Amino acid sequence: MYNKNEKICLLYASEEHLVTILSAYIYGELNKEEEIITIFENDLENESKRILNTKWNIKNKKINWNKTNINNLNEKLNQNLVKKIVIVYGSDRFINNVNMLLDNIEEDFAVINCFSIFKSEKGIQEVIEEYKKILTTEGIEEIKKVIKCNV
Repeated sequence: MYNKNEKICLLYASEEHLVTILSAYIYGELNKEEEIITIFENDLENESKRILNTKWNIKNKKINWNKTNINNLNEKLNQNLVKKIVIVYGSDRFINNVNMLLDNIEEDFAVINCFSIFKSEKGIQEVIEEYKKILTTEGIEEIKKVIKCNV
């Protein structure tokens, strides 16, 4: 799981869908005492409060669902990332820029890149061809087991 060379993708249809998938995964990971670092181009606080309160009736204070202050990005990335999960959400350009910074870090950590199926400049096929694993509501799975395509 903690191999930065093997990034995981997540495909979502709306911010509510994104928060639902992430919440199910994060809730399971937090029970394992994993630390999760979010790097978000846009704020998901309102969606997360609504989803967490209605679907799971929990208040998750360990996750920062707010937009990441770009001025603090280097500070976030300079902390010890060993055995941590980094979730990146935003435009294709934002995800690419953050991943270029992450690629310079020597430690092993998991990266989950979240792509909108409607707003991504890449097509779904192009996104999934870049990844071997995908995060769904069922957890992290091999893409070829979940999506029938030529990968």
